[in-house]
Order: sequence, then structure tokens, then C-alpha cells
Amino acid sequence: MTTERICKLRSMMPGQNASPKRNTTSRTLRYFTTAVVGSFALSACAGTASENDASPTSVEASPLRLADDYAPSHPFVEYGASVFIEEAESGGVPIDYFPAGQMGTPEDLAVLLETEVLDVGSTAPAYLESKFPLSSVSDLPSDVSDSCVAANAMMDLLGEDGILYEEEFKPRGLRPLWVAVLPGYELQTATKRVESPEDAPGLLIRSAGGALDATTDHIGAQAVSMPGGDAYEAMARHTVDGVGFTYISAHQYGLEGVADYSTEGLNMGSFVLPYVITEKAWDNLTPEQQDSVTRSAKVANNSLCEGVNEETAIAKREMAEGGLTYVPIEGENAEAWDELLAGVRDDWATSLNDAGMPGSEVLEAYDEAVAKYE
Repeated sequence: MTTERICKLRSMMPGQNASPKRNTTSRTLRYFTTAVVGSFALSACAGTASENDASPTSVEASPLRLADDYAPSHPFVEYGASVFIEEAESGGVPIDYFPAGQMGTPEDLAVLLETEVLDVGSTAPAYLESKFPLSSVSDLPSDVSDSCVAANAMMDLLGEDGILYEEEFKPRGLRPLWVAVLPGYELQTATKRVESPEDAPGLLIRSAGGALDATTDHIGAQAVSMPGGDAYEAMARHTVDGVGFTYISAHQYGLEGVADYSTEGLNMGSFVLPYVITEKAWDNLTPEQQDSVTRSAKVANNSLCEGVNEETAIAKREMAEGGLTYVPIEGENAEAWDELLAGVRDDWATSLNDAGMPGSEVLEAYDEAVAKYE
């Protein structure tokens, strides 16, 4: 790959050499090649500009490159990324946006952020457990059902001087801007009604990974890793007995068409997705642009959590209209589930403590932040 090609990729506008479909193997290889060699060739980009008698690249001439793997209709984009972009551009910070996996998988995006091919991007701890093990704290089972409570609590830990920023993001040259949280993972099952902990052992459950894998294993079910888009067919063919999904995700994949039941109030965990900016990109912004980015991120954070809360209520209602039966978790069953799931949190903290990481400290900090916003 030539220096000229790498420089062209770094300045690529949306739609150029990028398909809106999920990345193919060839595209993944191309982006990984760019990431690997990018650090050796980035300095040459400036030389190329000089050779062409162009003035040095400025922030104004080089929009921030933002990417994630969500379609424009997804709540993370509709209420989050698109709001950030609109606010930032109105504040003098142009953005080039690559949605829907144009720049690759979550793993690819992490590489492209660390090699500074991207400036802003999504980082999901559930998919990047080896990089951000502590940041999956809000993915653990809890009684938090309000996305704004969870998002604001996480931002306390992800902000400057926050324990997650200091432990996991700052060492990687990343600065969290806003966070998406889908709270309230429930069990949607094809034919078996799950009400008490005795109903779960032996079930094959599709899992997003990370903390949800641990939760699934802890209740006696078997976690099955597969893309969310494959869940419908897997349930229809009884390859799996059910899935662990939020109501929003379950409805987006039309699971009311293949699931007879869903727990209500189980709260097996959440899905957290921080959007970050590289420290280098941040440092290249003027103080005025940094203020604009900070304000825009706060607006996006608030808009996104409120949007998630609204979409959750809509999804829950529409799935019921589509034939899904909700199984309330209450009374003695609720107490039994709470006791069982508390072990997941303890095991998570202990395992990280044993690995030399502050698992208990992070869990305590998150619980205190949640109490602050509830």
C-alpha cells in the first residue's frame, strides 16, 4: 500500500471506496493493512502535501473522522452520533461520518482508533473484553432500567479523573465523549416459559459476549456467540432456545415472530458503548473547538439516553401487540433471581482483583454513581 493510498484513505469522505454493507473479508484486510502500516506512513502524508505546494493541514481543512457499526436508523445513531455531528458542525467542527460498519467490525474500529486512522469511534467493552475489561461494569446484572441513570453514572467513571478513564482509556490515548447504554437485558425464549431460576439450566442462549456470557453461564444456561442478526433464524430453527436482548434489540430483529415468551424485570445486564476521541485529535483542536466538542457530546449523551428510554417503551408495547407474552419476575422468584445474579457481580469483581485490576473499586464506584442519579 503506497503512502499516497494511505493519505487518501485518511481523508476519504463518506461514500468513497466504502460500501454501506457490512465489511467483506477483503475490506477488513484492507483496513487492517492500513492500520498496521499507517503509523509508519502518516508522517509522509504531510510530506506529500508539501511536495504538492499545499499549505499545512489544519483542523478546519481536515474534518474529524467518526465511525461506528450501526445503521443510521439505529437509536445509537439517530439520537446519539447524528446529534453529536449536527451540534459539532454548528460549533465549527466538521465531521466525516462512516456508519454501518463501513470501517469494519468493532474490533477493526478499535485498531483504527489506536493507530489514529480514525479520530472518533465506538468502543464496546462486550466485544473488546481484553482491552476494556473494567468498563463492562455497567453490563453486569442490576436494577437499573433507566438509560439516563446508567449513562450519567458511566460518564462519571469515564470522564477526566474517572477511574475507567485513568485505568483503561487514558493509557490507550482515548478520551470518552458520550456513552450509549441499553439497559434491561431480558430472556426471550422460543417455547419455554422462564420464570424462576430453576427454568434456566440447560438452555442455549445467544449472548453478546463479555459480562453477559458470565451471567448466562452463572444461571446454568449455555452462552452461544453469534451476531445479533442471526438470532431470528437460530431461534426459528431451534439452534438456540432463546436470546439475551434488550426490548429494543429484540424488536429490531423481529424476535416477537419466533419468541413466545420474554421475562419482564429480570435485568440480566446492559450493553454499554462509549464513543471516544483520540487524545491526538483532541490536542489538535483549538480551545474553542474542544469546547464545542464537549458541549456536543453532552447534548448527544442526554439525547441518546432519553431516546433509548422512549424506544424501549415503544418496542415493549409493539412486541406485545405482535404476540409476545411477558413473564413478570416478581415475589419469591424475584428474590431468588436477585440472590443468584448477585453472585455474577461478586465473581466479576473478584476475577479482576485476582488479575491485579481494581474490580471491586470500579464496581463500588459505579454503584455509588448510580445511586447519585437515581
